Amino acid sequence: MKKSCILTLAAIATVLFSCDKPGTEETSSGISIDKTTLNFPYSGGDQIINVTASSEWTITSSVDWCTVSPGSGNGNAAVKVSLTTNPSKVNERSTKVVLRYDGIALPITVNQETNPEGAVFSITPKSVEVPAVDAEFEVTVISDTYDYDITLVDSWIHLTSRSGDRTTGEVLHFKADSHESGPRTGIVSICTKDGSCIPVMVNQAGWQEYAHMNIGYRFTATWCGYCPYMDETFHKVAEKESNHFNFITFHASSGYPLYISDSDALCSLYNVQGFPTGVLNGWKEVNNYTDTDYAASSLVSAIEDYQKKFFCGTGISVNTSVSSGKLNVEASVKSIPGEHRIAAFVLESGIVEAQTYYPTSGGSQKLNSFEHDNVARKVLTNSPAGEIFTAGNEASSFNWSTDLNSSWAASKLSVAVVVMRPYNEYSGAKANRSYPGYYIVNSVIVPAGSSKEMEYAQ
Repeated sequence: MKKSCILTLAAIATVLFSCDKPGTEETSSGISIDKTTLNFPYSGGDQIINVTASSEWTITSSVDWCTVSPGSGNGNAAVKVSLTTNPSKVNERSTKVVLRYDGIALPITVNQETNPEGAVFSITPKSVEVPAVDAEFEVTVISDTYDYDITLVDSWIHLTSRSGDRTTGEVLHFKADSHESGPRTGIVSICTKDGSCIPVMVNQAGWQEYAHMNIGYRFTATWCGYCPYMDETFHKVAEKESNHFNFITFHASSGYPLYISDSDALCSLYNVQGFPTGVLNGWKEVNNYTDTDYAASSLVSAIEDYQKKFFCGTGISVNTSVSSGKLNVEASVKSIPGEHRIAAFVLESGIVEAQTYYPTSGGSQKLNSFEHDNVARKVLTNSPAGEIFTAGNEASSFNWSTDLNSSWAASKLSVAVVVMRPYNEYSGAKANRSYPGYYIVNSVIVPAGSSKEMEYAQ
């Protein structure tokens, strides 16, 4: 039974239905063609497409081995499609010529069979799958008549070496740059001197993305009357789970309660000039406002900005235990290979300590029952700025232990682990930062005596 193909206006811009027998392709736009597919022998030649139109049109080809004539018209016409001889013994070739009329594009598929007398030009494989890191692959080329050129369409693919002879099989060795986000596809184009080209598709997997916890460092002091505003802001943002935010409080004024000397190094690193100073992810300063709702909204906007710009390719798992007056911590980090830093802190919450407060109505107050949360009590790593380590293909493991101080409330202790990465070509352009060196790529805070497994992004 003969089938007809009716071309609607909506279908014109996307696909043409095929027909069992040649027939006119109808449209509602005032133009039609009698063929949507042309099949040529290896020797090439000419075929005719009949165009029926009510006004001006053009027809074009994008390859030099397929030409059309005439290239434009006004009304009905016969268009000649001409092909040269296919030089390849092993590769069919295909292209599309496109008829354009009144903003509408009608593609015509042109196929040509292999040449039994032609040259051998083969590439194996024509598509490769490579991992996000340590991505090396090989392509074998046989070209018994023509020399060939290699075009690296994407800058993240590199030709590293060549071995063998093209007439019997030359092996091309490639390497793809490590990739810090989702999957991507690149092309290596290999073309003989006569113009025959074969693309090799390079499909690179993305690195695993992990659930991300934003971390705020809050530098404060008990004498600082404006510090309670930032404390309230950080609490407001942390209390909403969707913000994926937690914080560490560093009392950084020597001689005052809750001071920890290790905070001095962080004050220097982040150029802390006064209190309060907040830092988000080691990346951006957090402004302090007496309007804490506005301040919280600004902090959430900064978090959203960070999430858009930075890919979290780092997962952290933490296991803690308390035994015989000691706090023991085990951490495991799986991250994009390269240099990192890791820092770990013992935190205490619910500490009641008098705090100076400047209300918006004026004056000064002392809040005697002020609760201080997530206060850094001790640095477990050899520096609050972190210990350097190099992430590889396997997870990196860490162990720390400390005696519990008798002044700490054991039931209110937690452990914070933060992992930092140096800015690189990918991340540095997205920083807009005032801080040099490293940013915090991920963090975990867990109650002492509990554990948390690394989580993948949803």
